[in-house]
Amino acid sequence: MPIKRTFYSIILPIVFTCLGFGIGYLVHAQWGTSFGSFPILVQAYDILKNHGLSDSPSSGSIEYGMIRGMVDAYGDPYTIFVEPVQHELETDTLQGSFGGIGVQLSRDEDGYIVLYPIYESPAESAGIIDGDRLLSVEDLVLIPETDIELVQAELRGLVSDPVNISIGRAPDYFPQEIKIIRSEFPLPSVTPTF
Repeated sequence: MPIKRTFYSIILPIVFTCLGFGIGYLVHAQWGTSFGSFPILVQAYDILKNHGLSDSPSSGSIEYGMIRGMVDAYGDPYTIFVEPVQHELETDTLQGSFGGIGVQLSRDEDGYIVLYPIYESPAESAGIIDGDRLLSVEDLVLIPETDIELVQAELRGLVSDPVNISIGRAPDYFPQEIKIIRSEFPLPSVTPTF
C-alpha cells in the first residue's frame, strides 16, 4: 500500500504537469500572442514598457501609433489612418452642419482652450464671449495638455441634447457652470465683426 501511494504521489503530479504543459502549448500554437508574428515589435514594446524614462502611453495611443506606422510602411499615398475622434470631426465638417454649441476653439498663452462664439449660435445666446476659458465639458476636466480635437468632439452631439460646460472669465477665471442646448447650424464662411 505505501508503494502504491508513493507511486501515485510521484506519477500523478508529473502527469498533470505534462498535461498542463501540452494544453498550454496547443492553445499558444492555436491563438498565439497578440504580436506573435512580430517578435521585434514585442521586444521593442517590452523594452519601452519596462525601461522607458517616462510612463507608458495608454494602450489606445500605442495601438493607434502602430496602425499609423503600418499604414506608413505600406507606402500608398492614398491610404491614411484617421483616429475615430478625427474621423467624426472631418465627417461633420464635410457635411457642412452638425449639432454643437457654435464656438471656435483656440489656445491662450498659458495653453488653455478658449472659446470664440459664432454669431447667433447657442454659445453666444448662453452668454459666452470671446476669450472665455473652457474649464470642463461634462465630466472632462480640461488642462493645457488636453487634445483640442477631443474637446471639439465632446462639444458636438445630437441636436437638442444639452451639454454642460464650465467656463472661466478673465481676470480671475472663477468657474461658471453653463448648460447649452446643441443645435444644428451651417458653418459660416464669413463672420461679422462689431
